[in-house]
Amino acid sequence: MSRPNRLKIHVNGMRYAITTDQDPAYVAGLVQDVDTMVHAFIQESKASLNEALLLCALSSMDDKKKAEACADNLREQVKGYVDEANQARQEVQELRRELERLKSRAGKQGDK
Repeated sequence: MSRPNRLKIHVNGMRYAITTDQDPAYVAGLVQDVDTMVHAFIQESKASLNEALLLCALSSMDDKKKAEACADNLREQVKGYVDEANQARQEVQELRRELERLKSRAGKQGDK
């Protein structure tokens, strides 16, 4: 098990110490995205830092919920495609059996 990373991050000029199991470079990218979003909320709506952080959290949760719904939808579509493929495979097998029966019957009639 990896040891947690203790990181010092900055959002809107404020320094925070966090502990995470995530890769520091990955966390740095997240922090940069949050910092950009916080700056945008502060500039656009004159929000305080706490309000901007709350808006970031709400926006992120909204994105997460929408992504989960999209993933669920895609899983359902894939399941439908797999079911259709399985049904088509069964139909092909049935048609092959029918073809063999017909060939066999035609062969027997040709022998007469």
